Amino acid sequence: MRGIRRALMKILVLVPLAIFASVVAIGPGNLVSYAPAARVGVHSVIAFWISIPTALGVLAFQEKRSQTNLWLMSALSFPMVVHIGSAALNLFRDPESLIIRALPDTVSDMFELALLSTLLAGACVSIGRDSDNQEQKIPALLLTPILLLIPLTIFGGIWILVLPLLTFESLIALSSLFGIIAVSGFLVSSVFVLRFRDTEPPIDAGFFVSSTLLFAASGIALMLTAFTPLLNWEFAETLQMASYLLLALALGVPFLKRAGFRRRTAYGIIIGLILMAYLPFLITIVIESSPLPLEIPPNLLAYSIIHIGAASLSAMMAILLYIYPKNKTSWNQYPLIYVFGMWCGIAIIQVFLLLFPSIAPLGEPITPYNVVSLLTFGLLYLFVIWTKHPPIDREETPSLFRLALGLTGLITAIIAGEAINQLVLISNPSLSGNPASNTLILVTNLFIMFAFAYIIFLLSEDSNGEAPVELYVILFLAMWILPNILKSYYTIWTAGWWVSEFLLFIGLLSGPLVFTWLYVRTMHEVEESHRRANMYADLLMHDVSNYNQMMMMSMELLGSHEIPEEQRTRLADDGRQVISFSEQLISNVRLLSEAEQLKTTELQPTNLVHTIVGALDLFTRRIGTGELIVEFQAEESQASVMANDLLAHIFLNILYSALECRIRGETVTIGLHETEYSGENFWQIDIKAPGRSEEQEEGFSSGTLGLLAARLMTESLNGYFEMETFARTDICEGRLFSIKLRATND
Repeated sequence: MRGIRRALMKILVLVPLAIFASVVAIGPGNLVSYAPAARVGVHSVIAFWISIPTALGVLAFQEKRSQTNLWLMSALSFPMVVHIGSAALNLFRDPESLIIRALPDTVSDMFELALLSTLLAGACVSIGRDSDNQEQKIPALLLTPILLLIPLTIFGGIWILVLPLLTFESLIALSSLFGIIAVSGFLVSSVFVLRFRDTEPPIDAGFFVSSTLLFAASGIALMLTAFTPLLNWEFAETLQMASYLLLALALGVPFLKRAGFRRRTAYGIIIGLILMAYLPFLITIVIESSPLPLEIPPNLLAYSIIHIGAASLSAMMAILLYIYPKNKTSWNQYPLIYVFGMWCGIAIIQVFLLLFPSIAPLGEPITPYNVVSLLTFGLLYLFVIWTKHPPIDREETPSLFRLALGLTGLITAIIAGEAINQLVLISNPSLSGNPASNTLILVTNLFIMFAFAYIIFLLSEDSNGEAPVELYVILFLAMWILPNILKSYYTIWTAGWWVSEFLLFIGLLSGPLVFTWLYVRTMHEVEESHRRANMYADLLMHDVSNYNQMMMMSMELLGSHEIPEEQRTRLADDGRQVISFSEQLISNVRLLSEAEQLKTTELQPTNLVHTIVGALDLFTRRIGTGELIVEFQAEESQASVMANDLLAHIFLNILYSALECRIRGETVTIGLHETEYSGENFWQIDIKAPGRSEEQEEGFSSGTLGLLAARLMTESLNGYFEMETFARTDICEGRLFSIKLRATND
């Protein structure tokens, strides 16, 4: 019920807020531009926002070929392709003209919403079926391309062939029909998502239902547009933008949280992706609405500084990516080496062409950007393949000579493409200014942004909350891609073109910061490894030697015939405890030495009560009865958390640390209750136990190491480990451990 209340609270806040913000944006805010460049920006930002959940849908379908994932992938990919196509079509309009919407355009928008709602409803109904049935049907192989292509084919056919031929009355009737279908489909989707909370892939019900309700409101607004001039299409389009934004949050945030990222980090990554796509759109609106002149005098010096700096930064990144796999083999970084190498080459080529205009008399050529964009998309595909299926059968990684040879071939292809382009334009000047080249670079880079989103989620899936180096590299590479979107509809030396150069300059400034941060993080990891290595050496020399001496002493005393039977039993128990302490110490050293592997261990729903009971039974078998008296109280026997086999070791280490107090019959209490922390559901385990005071300990002891291992293992489970101390009347200190683990139903 807590999750339902949280979802309803999001709906009650987000839906009215989005409607109010849309009214303000198109009313007093006047954030509306009817220029073709602005329309390109609108459709581009929608295409990228919808590509975020689309990437998750594709990833989910690749991992599990179910009908739910197929419907979801089709529902999300359909509007992404439609809006990419709409952005490209606006490049063929006269840049000086204003966009005028006709009734067929409104009907086509209604038809798009109707198809989207039908596909989303199909996905949500499939979620309900998957929840009711244990056995899920695998869709037929032929059904996949059919369900992906049919919506696009139907939409394109009706939009191009049917709508222009219909009368006004027929268009009004179709608008009403499509509107009813759209609103009904979105309402059905809302009901099913609220009914089934544990979905696969994970969906935030609050964001998803808010998105579908805004889609429904957009459909109603479009229907009213056909009947009354009081409402305009800008309001409906703004609501759709808000809907796609919330849809990205609805799928992206739960996925990253399940992958191990903290709540704030998950929101930060998704919102960062959203804002990254929104930046070119916002810049376009500001430029088109500004009274300042769009033409700015050429400045070859500034252009050269920016591009030479960008080339240097790209070369540095390629070199670092080449050095990194030398210490840690990672095949997926080699395609990125080629990507940065190409962008280094194109930056130098563009400077050369502008400094020597006789070679390229038409100004900054767009063809190199097209060629590099296509090659980048292909290399990103290779990156995905080698991330999922690394060529581990190859014994040797590519040599520097082979990398240089391959990069030379790519640069040669770029130069050859521009040479052919210049020859064609010189022989046929009428082709100059043709928007086909700009369309290619726009469409390619929008699909590259989709690839970025897919790769980010692919890398995050197995990271368990620890972002790998490749993730930062991909985000950094976006600073080269975003300017290309602006250059696709702004010509050289215009305000929009200069803004794209400014974005590249910002990337240039952020480069040293990124490199410095990665270097500091690497050095910190090295220092931490050295510190742990020294600690392990001290432990193995000190504690293991002590345990060995204690064991030898117990064996010698047991061999004496003068020892009474009662003391002999006590010595045998002490020897067994020493062996158990040694086993636990060795286990902790092994676990701590494999700290990096702990961060990527797969988490599964685990019964917390059964795990605690199992740990207590194992502890009793190792130590014996009477050493500690454990009292365990749980509010619920079915407490389930996301964990793995390491969970039991957390409780074992705390119990072993309590034994170091050396007070026989000491009581340890364990309590379990559900709590909420940072807006998420957790199961909290409170353990009250004795422990050695700091005055009794010299450096690291096995108990200190055990608590360090317990903390590390808790963090590897994406939980929180806290310890408070309090005074006691004896030589020991009191300790209160609070362990929070994420509930599976969150």
